[in-house]
Amino acid sequence: MLRGSGGDISTSLGIHPSLIRFSMFAFGLHKITALAPVLLGAAAVAGMPASASSQQVPLPQYTVAQADAGEEIFQQVCASCHEPDLTGGDQGPPLSDAYFASSWGGYPVAEFLSFVRDEMPLTGPGSLSDDAYVEVISYILSFNGIPAGGAPLAMGASGVITIVAKD
Repeated sequence: MLRGSGGDISTSLGIHPSLIRFSMFAFGLHKITALAPVLLGAAAVAGMPASASSQQVPLPQYTVAQADAGEEIFQQVCASCHEPDLTGGDQGPPLSDAYFASSWGGYPVAEFLSFVRDEMPLTGPGSLSDDAYVEVISYILSFNGIPAGGAPLAMGASGVITIVAKD
């Protein structure tokens, strides 16, 4: 997202990438940028810097039980803005496919967890338990094709969000 030949533009401007993503959502720019990967010919591994795509990066770990619990929480708390199928709407950006891959692909899962905990839901940021946020993120990762593992996801977890773009 917002990468030029010199690297991540948010870093060169001294702006945290999460703030750019949130600002784009707040001003409705997520609708325009959702088409950017299609219009620009998305890479096979969307959102990852070219140098990282040739390296093996660890995927985030979460369990099937966390993803299952996260789906229930997502439908109760998040779906009103992000839609039940994670396709996004007028109130929230998509949390799936090319938009999610271009927004969060290549970023540490810990950064995504922190952003969601600190900013969501819009009506009460930080209002869920840490376990609930972890479960929702597990569901989003699962929905986007990142396979479950044996280790549970936790705040501060390692792993990089790596999503293969769907045609």
